[in-house]
Amino acid sequence: MLVGRPTNRPATVQGRRPLLTAEELADFLGVPLATVYAWNHHRQGPRAHKVGRYTCATAGRR
Repeated sequence: MLVGRPTNRPATVQGRRPLLTAEELADFLGVPLATVYAWNHHRQGPRAHKVGRYTCATAGRR
């Protein structure tokens, strides 16, 4: 049974970096969203992962 309102962020597992959405990554890095998508297309910038239909990235070293 769920208690309270579910959040859009999963609980952080110890030892793992949280994943950021493309929008959150663009805000974090201070670049346009189109730049993040271009980096992903050219396999540059932060490493991206597909989670379902979403592209997520870690805000760490490549």
